[in-house]
Amino acid sequence: KTVLPVAGTVAVNTERVRGIATLFYAKATTSTTTFDLKITDNKSRIVRYYREETGTLRDIAHLPVDGIYTLTIENASANENIDIYIRVEEWRK
Repeated sequence: KTVLPVAGTVAVNTERVRGIATLFYAKATTSTTTFDLKITDNKSRIVRYYREETGTLRDIAHLPVDGIYTLTIENASANENIDIYIRVEEWRK
């Protein structure tokens, strides 16, 4: 999803996901833009918190996920588009 922070902050929810998150990725329009990315679950628990990222964040992970998650950009140094992507390998029955 592409999000646009206002006053340095924006939040968006994922669709319901179930599986293993293998990649967390965020990319600002400008390579010098700094931002924090907080990912919380549907019980308001922080599952990942990246601080003072510059330009592009790419974190390879192996995190079980189940539910709807909130992706929050905070403290963005510019009000510009930021692409956020979470790759999830879905569990199959």
